[in-house]
Amino acid sequence: MPLSMFALDNFVAQDLPQLTECRAVPVAPELSDCASWLNSFVLNWNFRIPLSKEKAALAFALIRRAEGAVVDYEEACELLTDIVGGTRSISLYFRCLRRFESSVGMLYQSLDLVRKALGIQLFTQGDGSPYERLNQIYNKCRHSNPEALPAEQLHAVWIKNDGLYTDGTNLTFDELRDLILDIGRIADKLAKGEVPAEPNATADGGRDTGSS
Repeated sequence: MPLSMFALDNFVAQDLPQLTECRAVPVAPELSDCASWLNSFVLNWNFRIPLSKEKAALAFALIRRAEGAVVDYEEACELLTDIVGGTRSISLYFRCLRRFESSVGMLYQSLDLVRKALGIQLFTQGDGSPYERLNQIYNKCRHSNPEALPAEQLHAVWIKNDGLYTDGTNLTFDELRDLILDIGRIADKLAKGEVPAEPNATADGGRDTGSS
């Protein structure tokens, strides 16, 4: 028996009955070489780029996470399209949410590697930037205590038509997509051998300056 709108909202996930559109636009057309990034990097490292093992390890970590952010986001988009198209499966919703959460995690970790490698801040506390809100959602995914959620919430992160939400903040799908494209372009350059010749300083900082 299909669940009522009340049951979906109160016993499955908050705002699920209002999830009627998929505004998450795929990134694959702009990052068509994603599947070959790691192969390209290995070949370029072997034959073209004189990299130390330390810098190669950093590049591997960044490219792997960037690829994960792209792949998980693409799968989440496909699942969300199925959900709003009428497949109101409970397991499908949570598979979609899990893929979005995984994409957020891979994306934030890859951006944090860039922060450390370049010695920059992604955001300052309270600036309201997409980087800060990405960090807030990432931290909710990792550190939220289910027993301490507000009374009307069953989950720390949930999906709405325009993006991902958590208590007090949200990240639109357009913003998430732009951030994935940013890190994807960096990974693409690394894969093609466009790597700085000298290592950069590592940034210090805690969660307020852009680390998890």
